[in-house]
Amino acid sequence: MERFLWLFLLIALLGLLGFWFLPKEQEEVPRDFFVPQPALAQTEAPTESTAFSLPYAPENWNLVAEKLICYDGPYIEDGTNAPVSGVAGLVLHNAGDRGISFAVLALEQGSKTTYFTVTWLPPGERVLVLAMERAAYDPQPVTDCRVLGIRWDDFSSASVEVSVCPDNGLQITNLSVKQQEGICLRFKQYTEEYGMLFGGITQCVTIPVLMPRENRPIYPEEFDPENVRLVAKVK
Repeated sequence: MERFLWLFLLIALLGLLGFWFLPKEQEEVPRDFFVPQPALAQTEAPTESTAFSLPYAPENWNLVAEKLICYDGPYIEDGTNAPVSGVAGLVLHNAGDRGISFAVLALEQGSKTTYFTVTWLPPGERVLVLAMERAAYDPQPVTDCRVLGIRWDDFSSASVEVSVCPDNGLQITNLSVKQQEGICLRFKQYTEEYGMLFGGITQCVTIPVLMPRENRPIYPEEFDPENVRLVAKVK
């Protein structure tokens, strides 16, 4: 009788172990992450079997690093416009349908990393951004490009009309029947040589108060209407 009892317990134990080791259905991968912009279908992250090349959209976002160049001319990014030679420049394209108010990218060439910052880039626009700290151009191949931080923005528009005065000022018209406060007009330089916006930096002209339907000229410092583009009117 005792032998049958032990045999029964052994069979029960084997059955229990067999249940635990049966193949189970694969659990669904959690999808609790947020992608600010839809991915570009034509771009893929580089793998060991594919060579890295520009143009490339880091992390498959709609900010495309198109071309790395060697730049000679005024260094705009720190506001000094000091003449430089042989500085790295990166052409960026906002291929999305929202503006980019801020982004930082890291471009890798072997063991070297070069950083680029861009602000207030409207959808569809291209910009030539110069390397931070005037980093020198390196002709060796690019091995990776990463977005370290990015902020998408709809560039909510203040209800104002902006036009250029004959004496290189700006004519600002309040289109609203209400008083508007804290309006910021954001301008970026434009380069005819490359046919695109120029510089990660953005100039801001602030208008503290506009009365209802007010029409007022303003004269910002260092404002050249032929070489700048209005990119945002925000409050």
